[in-house]
Amino acid sequence: MEIKRKARIDSKTLEDLEFPSVLRQVAEFCVTEPGKEAVLSITPFQDFDEIEPELQRVKEFTASFDGDNRIPNHGFDPVFRELRLLEIENSSLEISGFRKILSISETTRILLKFFKKYEEFYVHLNSFSEEVNYTSIISEEINKRIDKYGEIKDEASAELGAIRRRLNVVKGKINSSFT
Repeated sequence: MEIKRKARIDSKTLEDLEFPSVLRQVAEFCVTEPGKEAVLSITPFQDFDEIEPELQRVKEFTASFDGDNRIPNHGFDPVFRELRLLEIENSSLEISGFRKILSISETTRILLKFFKKYEEFYVHLNSFSEEVNYTSIISEEINKRIDKYGEIKDEASAELGAIRRRLNVVKGKINSSFT
């Protein structure tokens, strides 16, 4: 028997079911403010056909906790501020901001690769992940300029390289004057 029904749930019913209270409880587990806002804006599905793929993704995700193919770390820091700064001409971004963006880019790459590799176990999550438009350019460009310790590389730009070489010459002269 196939259920094809669209139902509108009125706000009084949602209040009677304590739906807003459930959302507030779930929101307490969110790490970021945007996450909390997203949870608090959840509304029940209106179409039963929309529920099935969501339930399948939840099933695959929770099954990963017990299986041999656990989903890799997928946490990240929000980068809304950093992305806004990148849109502003002549603004600067701290190294920590670039590292947060790099972390998200790398996490995305790892997850996409994981879901592709284990698509037989994560059919619905892999299908969902295929909607992500990933490019390695962001990671490559950041890695060209910032090392794994969070320091800007000498070769980040020709001008920076020249400045650091001149500084090293001056430091060498200063050090030689004390010997």
